[in-house]
Amino acid sequence: MNDYLIHQLVCDLPEYIRDAAKSNGYTLAETNSPPRWDEAQQQQDLLITIASRNIQARDQLIRNLGHALDAANRERLNEQSRAQGLKEKVNNQKDSLSKIIEERKTLQIEIKNLGRKLTVWHQRQAKAQKALYELRGKHPEVDYTDLADALSLTLEEQGEVGE
Repeated sequence: MNDYLIHQLVCDLPEYIRDAAKSNGYTLAETNSPPRWDEAQQQQDLLITIASRNIQARDQLIRNLGHALDAANRERLNEQSRAQGLKEKVNNQKDSLSKIIEERKTLQIEIKNLGRKLTVWHQRQAKAQKALYELRGKHPEVDYTDLADALSLTLEEQGEVGE
């Protein structure tokens, strides 16, 4: 190739490539004299080296971003798994709490019913003791001890049955 043709090719390069070459100490078409072949070859080699380094840096950046994305996905999956475990634990505790509440309600009803039965039993016992006291007052000569014991047992049985 003739030097003038090479000079024209270099002059037709985009501005940013010429700026990169200038920043590295090369001059491209600063004068009207065409550059020598060796200088043009060196400039071309430099531009290829710069482009190659840029490509390598871009590839490394892509790999790094891929690794970061993989790590972020693993972390997200771990967090989802942890959240699911906590959600299941909360649901189990809710179920357990619901069972405890139902059991408590049942026990409250049973306690209320037993309280009613106990009240009825005490009322019957008081009536029976009053009746026994009145009998003793009318007939003091009769021993009512056996009757009082029998009456007490009968009232206890009735209280347990819950009449």
